[in-house]
Amino acid sequence: MADRYSDGFWINTLKYTPLPYLCTFLAGLTLGRLHEALHLDVRARATIGVAGFAGVWFVCYHWAMHLPYVLVHGGLLTPFFAAVILGLSGPSPLAKIFAWRPLVEVGASTYALYLLHFNVFTLIHLHHVPERLHVQRWDPWISYVFVVLLAIAVRKWVEHPCQVAIGGWWKRRRATQSRVA
Repeated sequence: MADRYSDGFWINTLKYTPLPYLCTFLAGLTLGRLHEALHLDVRARATIGVAGFAGVWFVCYHWAMHLPYVLVHGGLLTPFFAAVILGLSGPSPLAKIFAWRPLVEVGASTYALYLLHFNVFTLIHLHHVPERLHVQRWDPWISYVFVVLLAIAVRKWVEHPCQVAIGGWWKRRRATQSRVA
């Protein structure tokens, strides 16, 4: 059965081309419209969010090993994630929890986390770092913490400074172009 390490024409088409993500994109658009149309009070928003988190937890911890990779990769959890997003997109107790400064920092670092997580986690374990540091008893959690802290550092010292530099370059370029025209 196919898994995240599988290779082949159809599985690579599913994983690396934009068309299979069209439904996820459309689900996001639909969620945006739904968010505008629904007028949820704090309690309803919190209930929907908790239900979404519970659904994600249940599927990940009880069904994930039994579901085909193609279903999991193909958006099976999208309705649950949509519920989580609705629960967090307005005033609710969940939104207050996720407004906690350390979680906001992790959220701001998600692009770096997306780019780094798999390769860094793999390198940590290929080189047996937890064993060498005698912390394997706390692994994989200690590896997760390391990867998240690395992503925060990359966001602070690489990604954000590069964004500022590119933004400054872009403004100077546009200013030069407007003077020439």
